[in-house]
Amino acid sequence: MRQRDTVMDLFNTKKRKRAEKRSGRRQKKTKRQRDQHVTCGPVMEEPTPVRDPWNTLKKIDDCLQTFEEYGQEAYFFNKGLEKDFSPSGFLANQHEIDPTLWQEVINILIKVHRHFSFDFSNLSLAVNYMARYISHRQVKATILKPLGATCLYLATKIMHRNRPSVEEFLELFGEACYTPEYIAYVEKNLIYQLEFRLQAPTIDFFLEHFSLMRVSSEKCSKSNITRAANALTAARGIAALAMSKYDFHSYLPSLLAQCCLKAADQILGYNNPDEEYLGDYPAHLMQECLEKTFLLVSANKNFLQQLMPEVFP
Repeated sequence: MRQRDTVMDLFNTKKRKRAEKRSGRRQKKTKRQRDQHVTCGPVMEEPTPVRDPWNTLKKIDDCLQTFEEYGQEAYFFNKGLEKDFSPSGFLANQHEIDPTLWQEVINILIKVHRHFSFDFSNLSLAVNYMARYISHRQVKATILKPLGATCLYLATKIMHRNRPSVEEFLELFGEACYTPEYIAYVEKNLIYQLEFRLQAPTIDFFLEHFSLMRVSSEKCSKSNITRAANALTAARGIAALAMSKYDFHSYLPSLLAQCCLKAADQILGYNNPDEEYLGDYPAHLMQECLEKTFLLVSANKNFLQQLMPEVFP
């Protein structure tokens, strides 16, 4: 009886060892397959929100419901108005203002705007005011800078409840002749020239619209919302750069917004290959604008890094 038990124990021991050996081979095989899977299809790292005043992650998250209800109507409404509010060739008849001076003044507005951490919509509206004003009348070179200051401060009145005093605002322009009374005088003429139409479909509206389209799905994850917000922030930096270049004002805001977002995706390494936006632009025009935007970014890396170091490291 003892001999039989000893034999059975020996048999069970060998059986257990064989089972453990087979299990070990299966575990190694499973691990090898898992490693191969990870190698072939790496998991995308969890994105972190970029730190910048133009990052409106919370705004994107909060207004999704409103966008799903009214987004399409708002888009078509603004799309129908953008041609009337987007003058092309507004420097063509100017005698003293050229693209170089335009770029210089817009860059000053960008710096002042960033100093006060205003929303990007404020800058977009101010540049829109400038282009529309210049398209209707001759402007001397010495007037362009105070005109830009007036446009930016007027935009803060439209877009912000809490804004700096006019004295504090004008200090950043470094001109002693820019008094509150003088700016008020320019503002009066500006509003009259704009025919009191102080709201306009700017590029920031379309940047936000197309960004909200990316995350409007009910199944959209928090990671995708973060990616969309990061791309929107980077696209705003690219759009600011484009607004300083006179040639880019030949493209309508809705078209340029799409190109800025695609350029931002490329910089951040985000992949949206199947993305289709609304719009009736010919393919060649979209391609032309996109290529020029990529070239603009490539040629102005230092500008973008200094403007938004957390976004363009």
